[in-house]
Amino acid sequence: MESYQSISIILGIVGIIVGFISMFAIASLGLWVVFVSFVGIALPLVNTKHHEKVGIIMIVLGILGNLLLIIPGIMAIRYKPEGNTQSQSNEEVQKKLDETEKRLTELERRKREGRE
Repeated sequence: MESYQSISIILGIVGIIVGFISMFAIASLGLWVVFVSFVGIALPLVNTKHHEKVGIIMIVLGILGNLLLIIPGIMAIRYKPEGNTQSQSNEEVQKKLDETEKRLTELERRKREGRE
């Protein structure tokens, strides 16, 4: 589970608790906060494609109903999947290995020419 997903669950639970407490003061407001908090918990778990739309939706939900959801929304926008960066770094490592192999082959060829 990614960090923004964990934070959204924790802050969603806090939002639900705050919503239940605020239902004593204004029932409709508390019910709205509970609903938005529940959506804030479910949204990052249901959507398996982690991209900017999850973060944008959570920020909008945070502005409309539960300000706590803005934090995981920002984290979701900044989220970079590890798979993409790892494959890029693997390609870079492979290029460096190829270059090193070419240099080594060239050095061995020069060494043989020097002996002959």
